[in-house]
Amino acid sequence: MKILHASVPPPDFENTFKSQWKSSTITLFEETIDFMSHSILIATNPEPIGSLSYRIHSSTIEILALLSSQPGEEISIELLHELELLGKAKKLRDIRITITNANLKDLQFYQQQGFSLFQLRPRSIMTSCGEYPKRPQILDGIPIQDELVLKKELNHAMDDLFLDEVFHVKHLELRPLTEFDSNELISLFSDPKVLRYQAMNPILTQDDAKEYYNHLVCQSLQHKRLARGIFVEGQFAGIISLHQIHHDQCSLGYSLIPSYWKQGIATEAAKMMIHIAFHTLHLRRIESITHPDNIASIRVLERLRFHPEGTLIEYIRNPRTGCYENRESHALLYKNSQ
Repeated sequence: MKILHASVPPPDFENTFKSQWKSSTITLFEETIDFMSHSILIATNPEPIGSLSYRIHSSTIEILALLSSQPGEEISIELLHELELLGKAKKLRDIRITITNANLKDLQFYQQQGFSLFQLRPRSIMTSCGEYPKRPQILDGIPIQDELVLKKELNHAMDDLFLDEVFHVKHLELRPLTEFDSNELISLFSDPKVLRYQAMNPILTQDDAKEYYNHLVCQSLQHKRLARGIFVEGQFAGIISLHQIHHDQCSLGYSLIPSYWKQGIATEAAKMMIHIAFHTLHLRRIESITHPDNIASIRVLERLRFHPEGTLIEYIRNPRTGCYENRESHALLYKNSQ
């Protein structure tokens, strides 16, 4: 299944809406809304099998219609998930949906997807300037008279992504900061082989590790860094992150304990982070800055289709030596990653 984005529905979708609602318009809280004038997500396989019409106003996405041509909830859930990703990318506050008081099936479905009751509009249907197309006055013995507004916060979902989610890729787990400890940071960033390619002081003590850890958490809370520990068969192998996340771009960085080098681990972990950057955060560009002597890391970037951009002369000061060092720049654009 593939989900397409469109600013307005294709012309033939008017018949789709009419088959479901007897009209391509609907009345919500005394406002008549034309589905054909609003943005839509279309699930295809390869023909259309579902759609979600929506509009954005202020910091809110409002769902106008969620339709599926197949039984079950899988298509609807996928469309909702795609809408959440869109809202996160646009840094919107929440998603809202209006249903009737008698629509117990939809009430259950949306609550199962994390929505909660936000507003009750008593008797709003009875006083509306129009009628709900193809809606009976009584459904399952319940008079249809009120509108219920359900809401799902997106900030919390974004916090979960940056702070709590575990990502799985092949035999690896990418775990959040809370699932590895300071001793593991010390084992990584006290190793001279790792530090050779890093412009940073070694992490040797618990205080060093705590300071570094707090720095990562602070940036994660601000949604400026998505950091994960790389675990192989339950053992800590290194760390990877999307950092300097700003507008539509970010940087990719990773460090592995030497005993895990040359096993394809960095490549697989980076593939997952690239997928998140492009398909969850909807970024346009990822860059990666590497030490000129870190040939293995440069080879990883080449396999991932990063494009070399050249040498950054005296790009960064190494606090261990006090000297400025060159770096190599590589970048990957979303349009070149497909």
